Amino acid sequence: MMDLHILDHRLRVTSISKSGLEHFTHPLIKLIFLRNRTRCKFFSLTETPENFTLVLDEEGFKELQPSEHLQVESSTWLPLNVVSNGNVSSSSQAVGVTKIAKSVIAPLAQQHVSVFMLSTYQTDFILVREKDLSVVVSTLKEEFSIYQEVEGESVPVRCQDVTHNLQKNGKEAIQLTVHPVLIPPNQFCVMSLDPDTLPSIATTLIDVLFYSSSPKEESPDQELDCIKFFSFSLIDGYISLVMDSEAQRQFPSDLLFTSSSGELWRMVRIGGQPLGFDECGIVAQISKPLADGDISAYYISTFSFDHALQKCGSILKQMPKNPEDTPSSSVTGRNFSEKLRDIFIKGHLFYFHIEEVIRNQESLVRKTDCISKISNTVKDRLRHLLLTIKSVFDCLEMGDLIQPDPPEFPKRDLSEKRKHGTVVTFRLKEWVEKVTQVLGGHMKHAHKC
Repeated sequence: MMDLHILDHRLRVTSISKSGLEHFTHPLIKLIFLRNRTRCKFFSLTETPENFTLVLDEEGFKELQPSEHLQVESSTWLPLNVVSNGNVSSSSQAVGVTKIAKSVIAPLAQQHVSVFMLSTYQTDFILVREKDLSVVVSTLKEEFSIYQEVEGESVPVRCQDVTHNLQKNGKEAIQLTVHPVLIPPNQFCVMSLDPDTLPSIATTLIDVLFYSSSPKEESPDQELDCIKFFSFSLIDGYISLVMDSEAQRQFPSDLLFTSSSGELWRMVRIGGQPLGFDECGIVAQISKPLADGDISAYYISTFSFDHALQKCGSILKQMPKNPEDTPSSSVTGRNFSEKLRDIFIKGHLFYFHIEEVIRNQESLVRKTDCISKISNTVKDRLRHLLLTIKSVFDCLEMGDLIQPDPPEFPKRDLSEKRKHGTVVTFRLKEWVEKVTQVLGGHMKHAHKC
């Protein structure tokens, strides 16, 4: 039986706006670099395109002054950690949230307990609201020996004291929402650092955290390109960093360390609009298929969205199956001409489906401006690709191209609309990668000739 530890930290989840960061640089520098001047033991700062998410204990929270630029989630959160034989659990070859998906995440979702995940280089923290602790203990007592840390000592939790608080709705089916996802092209690294060498990278870390923003990163079309994601955690003396490979190049290679294989990770960002903190089952919905496939994954929740990191090459294996009317992501043909014809047909089909996704947004999200801009940009790029292919056929007199008719889309409920949008996004992403390979391979061959 594994152990579940309720750590001796009472945490707050906050958000600092990008425009208001300058008002918090002094306390942030103190919390990151001047450990001897603060009693904060749990600190995590994650930058996303929208804001900075700050998770910290009560001592660290005291350093933040109230401000219009600071949002604070009202609950107090407690971090849980799964260990086995005194060490971080290694019962599966997979690492990260995958190893606790079935034993912790799924049962809590069934009991309608909302969780906030924070994966680090060293371990995974499952944050639950303090008011839900009795339900958490009652739910997990059969699977784990549960301990609560009190002033550095692990004290067994007497489960009989909290059993009567178990919710009675555990057998009710969870009404899962299929949220849209985004897979940016960045490749990410999960690393650590000896705290004693932190001063050696102070200048670089300050530059990356506070001075790396640019107008391009804040553009509405940002989701079509690489997104800014940087996470720094200093928890009980251990440092964890998550950054993309571009940011990694700014740091001295001899100070940061990762696993022996040095793998890179791709990100799946979950949510088309801010997820909030009350919905249950989001983490379970993402982590369960990964656990079924024994695929390693880190999971980092932020104030607005959730982020799952999977090893490069493993993301597309877990995509949902196509609805019957969604074009496949394959590029078929015995020669280059036939492949271009296939690209031309499927490009039009994806164009029609993007239009349908745009129409469905009116019933899915409150503010459609940003999504509409992104979708229209995708349509413009598809249109440009199709015109280019047609021009190639006309110039080389390769014959006529067949343009498919728009499909008749069925009526869908809200869940089906979300699923359709998610599948179209996945398939279009995979299709574009294959089209790029086909066109790039032909250009390379033509250049050699």
